[in-house]
This record gives sequence, structure tokens and C-alpha cells, in this order.
Amino acid sequence: NEIKIGEDRKGREIKLTDASNIMSSILGDYERYVRYTADAEKEKDSGYSSGFYEKEAKEYAKKISDRVKKVKNMDYAW
Repeated sequence: NEIKIGEDRKGREIKLTDASNIMSSILGDYERYVRYTADAEKEKDSGYSSGFYEKEAKEYAKKISDRVKKVKNMDYAW
């Protein structure tokens, strides 16, 4: 009873809830990316940098990139 918005390459139905879930994940990851980037800048400005925040920001940037590719390829059906 869900709204179907397409099919992936494997023939699985992509539902509206699938699209909503992946977009929510992208936005959540973007929020974390922005927060870690800001924290990394604060560390650098203080003259100390553990590298933790910069590393985490890069990981979230990669997650965002991977999820956006899934959207473009319609490869996010559950």
C-alpha cells in the first residue's frame, strides 16, 4: 500500500518511504559534516588539532557522496 516511485536495476520497487529515508540520512550526515568541520576549525584556531574532527568530517563527506550516487542511480530500495 505504499507509493511506488520507480525500480532499481535489480527490479526492486523503490517506494516513497525509501526516498524519504535516504534523503533523511543525507541531511543527517550533512549536519554532522558541518558540525565536525566547524569543530575542526575551532581546534585549528586554538592552536591545537587532534585531527579527530577533520577525519570525521571527511568520513561524513564520503557518506554523503556515496548516498547521492545511490539517488542518481536509483539504487536505494530496501
